[in-house]
Amino acid sequence: MPTNNFFEDISSEILKLCVSPHRKPRSKEPDIHLQDFLMHIAALANVPESCFTEAAEMLGRLSEIYVGRLTRQNIIRLTFAALIVSASKHSLPYSLREWAAFGCYFYSREEIKFMTEQLRAGLHVD
Repeated sequence: MPTNNFFEDISSEILKLCVSPHRKPRSKEPDIHLQDFLMHIAALANVPESCFTEAAEMLGRLSEIYVGRLTRQNIIRLTFAALIVSASKHSLPYSLREWAAFGCYFYSREEIKFMTEQLRAGLHVD
Protein backbone atom coordinates (compact mmCIF):
# COMPACT_ATOMS: atom_id res chain seq x y z
CA MET A 1 0.00 0.00 0.00
CA PRO A 2 1.30 3.50 -0.76
CA THR A 3 2.58 5.59 2.15
CA ASN A 4 0.80 8.43 3.93
CA ASN A 5 3.24 10.88 2.32
CA PHE A 6 2.18 9.64 -1.12
CA PHE A 7 -1.47 10.33 -0.33
CA GLU A 8 -0.64 13.71 1.17
CA ASP A 9 1.30 14.67 -1.98
CA ILE A 10 -1.26 13.37 -4.46
CA SER A 11 -4.24 14.93 -2.66
CA SER A 12 -2.37 18.24 -2.46
CA GLU A 13 -1.71 18.17 -6.21
CA ILE A 14 -5.32 17.31 -6.98
CA LEU A 15 -6.67 20.05 -4.71
CA LYS A 16 -4.49 22.61 -6.54
CA LEU A 17 -6.67 21.95 -9.60
CA CYS A 18 -9.80 23.15 -7.80
CA VAL A 19 -11.38 26.54 -8.23
CA SER A 20 -14.08 28.20 -6.16
CA PRO A 21 -17.56 27.28 -7.37
CA HIS A 22 -19.65 29.94 -9.06
CA ARG A 23 -22.87 28.37 -7.92
CA LYS A 24 -24.18 26.14 -5.18
CA PRO A 25 -23.33 22.44 -5.63
CA ARG A 26 -26.18 20.26 -6.89
CA SER A 27 -25.48 17.24 -4.71
CA LYS A 28 -24.29 16.50 -1.22
CA GLU A 29 -20.71 15.34 -1.21
CA PRO A 30 -18.98 13.31 1.49
CA ASP A 31 -17.65 15.32 4.41
CA ILE A 32 -14.14 13.88 4.35
CA HIS A 33 -10.71 15.15 3.40
CA LEU A 34 -9.48 13.95 0.03
CA GLN A 35 -6.33 12.44 1.53
CA ASP A 36 -8.39 10.43 4.04
CA PHE A 37 -10.73 9.26 1.30
CA LEU A 38 -7.81 8.07 -0.85
CA MET A 39 -6.21 6.29 2.10
CA HIS A 40 -9.53 4.61 2.88
CA ILE A 41 -9.86 3.35 -0.70
CA ALA A 42 -6.27 2.08 -0.66
CA ALA A 43 -6.86 0.24 2.62
CA LEU A 44 -9.86 -1.63 1.20
CA ALA A 45 -8.99 -2.12 -2.46
CA ASN A 46 -5.80 -3.54 -3.88
CA VAL A 47 -5.17 -0.56 -6.16
CA PRO A 48 -1.55 0.10 -7.15
CA GLU A 49 0.05 3.50 -6.63
CA SER A 50 0.20 3.97 -10.39
CA CYS A 51 -3.63 4.08 -10.54
CA PHE A 52 -3.73 6.96 -8.06
CA THR A 53 -1.10 8.81 -10.07
CA GLU A 54 -2.94 8.17 -13.33
CA ALA A 55 -6.20 9.37 -11.74
CA ALA A 56 -4.48 12.63 -10.75
CA GLU A 57 -3.19 13.00 -14.31
CA MET A 58 -6.73 12.48 -15.67
CA LEU A 59 -7.99 15.21 -13.36
CA GLY A 60 -5.23 17.50 -14.61
CA ARG A 61 -6.37 16.93 -18.20
CA LEU A 62 -9.97 17.45 -17.15
CA SER A 63 -9.12 20.77 -15.52
CA GLU A 64 -7.44 21.93 -18.75
CA ILE A 65 -10.37 20.91 -20.94
CA TYR A 66 -13.16 22.10 -18.64
CA VAL A 67 -11.64 25.10 -16.89
CA GLY A 68 -13.40 25.84 -13.63
CA ARG A 69 -15.21 22.50 -13.37
CA LEU A 70 -13.11 21.03 -10.56
CA THR A 71 -14.16 22.44 -7.22
CA ARG A 72 -13.75 21.41 -3.62
CA GLN A 73 -17.42 20.43 -3.77
CA ASN A 74 -16.94 17.84 -6.53
CA ILE A 75 -13.30 16.81 -6.22
CA ILE A 76 -13.95 13.62 -4.25
CA ARG A 77 -16.58 12.52 -6.77
CA LEU A 78 -14.27 13.22 -9.71
CA THR A 79 -11.22 11.68 -8.05
CA PHE A 80 -13.19 8.55 -7.22
CA ALA A 81 -14.42 8.29 -10.82
CA ALA A 82 -10.90 8.83 -12.17
CA LEU A 83 -9.51 6.17 -9.85
CA ILE A 84 -12.16 3.69 -10.99
CA VAL A 85 -11.44 4.44 -14.66
CA SER A 86 -7.71 4.04 -14.05
CA ALA A 87 -8.22 0.76 -12.18
CA SER A 88 -10.37 -0.60 -15.00
CA LYS A 89 -7.62 0.25 -17.51
CA HIS A 90 -5.31 -1.92 -15.37
CA SER A 91 -7.89 -4.74 -15.44
CA LEU A 92 -8.58 -4.69 -11.71
CA PRO A 93 -11.55 -7.00 -11.17
CA TYR A 94 -13.83 -4.84 -9.01
CA SER A 95 -17.55 -4.56 -9.69
CA LEU A 96 -19.67 -1.44 -9.27
CA ARG A 97 -21.02 -2.98 -6.05
CA GLU A 98 -17.48 -3.36 -4.69
CA TRP A 99 -16.55 0.20 -5.68
CA ALA A 100 -19.68 1.47 -3.92
CA ALA A 101 -18.58 -0.41 -0.79
CA PHE A 102 -15.00 0.91 -1.05
CA GLY A 103 -16.48 4.41 -1.24
CA CYS A 104 -18.59 3.79 1.90
CA TYR A 105 -21.74 3.95 -0.23
CA PHE A 106 -21.41 7.73 -0.67
CA TYR A 107 -22.39 6.99 -4.28
CA SER A 108 -24.75 4.32 -5.60
CA ARG A 109 -23.75 1.85 -8.29
CA GLU A 110 -25.82 3.85 -10.76
CA GLU A 111 -24.04 7.08 -9.81
CA ILE A 112 -20.65 5.39 -10.11
CA LYS A 113 -21.54 4.05 -13.54
CA PHE A 114 -22.75 7.48 -14.66
CA MET A 115 -19.69 9.28 -13.22
CA THR A 116 -17.21 6.96 -14.90
CA GLU A 117 -19.07 7.05 -18.24
CA GLN A 118 -19.10 10.86 -18.17
CA LEU A 119 -15.40 11.02 -17.28
CA ARG A 120 -14.48 8.58 -20.05
CA ALA A 121 -16.51 10.58 -22.56
CA GLY A 122 -15.09 13.91 -21.41
CA LEU A 123 -11.50 12.68 -21.67
CA HIS A 124 -12.07 10.39 -24.66
CA VAL A 125 -10.85 7.37 -22.66
CA ASP A 126 -11.86 3.83 -23.64
